[in-house]
Amino acid sequence: MTLHTGDLLQERYRIVSSLGQGGMGAVYRAWHLNLHIPVAIKKMIPQPNLEAQTLTQLRRQFQQEAAILAHLHHPHLVGVSISYTCKQALGCALHLPHNRQAQALEEGQ
Repeated sequence: MTLHTGDLLQERYRIVSSLGQGGMGAVYRAWHLNLHIPVAIKKMIPQPNLEAQTLTQLRRQFQQEAAILAHLHHPHLVGVSISYTCKQALGCALHLPHNRQAQALEEGQ
């Protein structure tokens, strides 16, 4: 399921726009309604018709990536604030970097 501008996720994130999509998922700019800060939402969107074993492995890898990022702190890495499951879809909320490089990436430069 693709998220759209205005969608509410986990009763705390309002989707603002799409930042990009790849082979395994999509990333969205969102607004944290409780903390009043911008965040990025990374949502796993697996390809249709995957075997159950393959889907299970991809879910495990997605969760492992979120767990690892949550423990790493570096100026060139985004931090994970939460990992969630919503309607059988995995996702995580990422701290949105506040620098010129991140802004240029968002603007497609």
